[in-house]
Amino acid sequence: MKKSLLFLLMFCTLAFTADHFSIVEKFFWGFSWPEYKIYDQVRTIRKNVQKQTDLMKRQLEDDDEDSGWHKSYISKETEMFDNLRAYYEDKYGTDRAVAYALLKTAEEYKKSILEIQRLVHMETCPEEVLTDGEIDAQTIVMVKDIGFKNKSGFWYYDGIKVNMGKPRPISASVKKYPRESKVTYISFKPRIYPSKERIAHIRIETNLPEGFRAYASLQNERIDSLNYQDTSVVVKNGAFEMFFGTSDNPLEKGLYSFSMRTAAMPITQDDKEVLKKVGNHGEFLCGRYSYLPWGLGNQLQVKKIFLFEIK
Repeated sequence: MKKSLLFLLMFCTLAFTADHFSIVEKFFWGFSWPEYKIYDQVRTIRKNVQKQTDLMKRQLEDDDEDSGWHKSYISKETEMFDNLRAYYEDKYGTDRAVAYALLKTAEEYKKSILEIQRLVHMETCPEEVLTDGEIDAQTIVMVKDIGFKNKSGFWYYDGIKVNMGKPRPISASVKKYPRESKVTYISFKPRIYPSKERIAHIRIETNLPEGFRAYASLQNERIDSLNYQDTSVVVKNGAFEMFFGTSDNPLEKGLYSFSMRTAAMPITQDDKEVLKKVGNHGEFLCGRYSYLPWGLGNQLQVKKIFLFEIK
């Protein structure tokens, strides 16, 4: 009887002292709960990310002192989102980085995903004046693309329920007379054609203008000594098209990640018509594949747009 009471007392103590009941969850569910691993990983990331953010802020402040200038933000929410996105992109790629940055920023400031994205949009896409309803409509499309799920009216990411918020309506006047966008919300439809000769033929359909120049990178994720292969690519017929590896020099076996970026700011393009569409400083490039590097204008930056294996 005494042992039973002692066990009950210990269990109750654990229940009240556990961080978000994590110990009790493990005790009750064991490690066979299908969603526990995902839940635990997401929670751990959220728990530790503030420490990483503070570290990045200190590093950025040091860099600012050296360079003599710094990036200014309209809102603290956008600043946090920007720092988190930069941190996560190297680890997980652009889409997951955007998702985690939205989730953590919304959690930190007790706002919905839609509210955070409205603030981010205003700073990262200043050339486009949209109503909150229009921004919300774009956000809903984007979050579905990057892995958010809507089930019975509730939103989830990696199996965890999230606060998406309620989209604001689009005004009747805008619906009746849709405005012509001045900017390009960068889109990609990648496709890889497998080859037995260990040559990667990659084609990426995009809405970037004809003649737009960028750099494509291929990195072997399993061979540390093999950094990456870089090549310059140009949009032709609505797509980037490229080859990595040759019959004489085939790709090493392994898991590869594919990324893209513009070379430098201001954007260097040969065609003046391209500059008219993207801006001399990329100011007309918007969306999750555009990046605002320290107030110098937007640029194209896509990390780990997809993975593929060479056997």
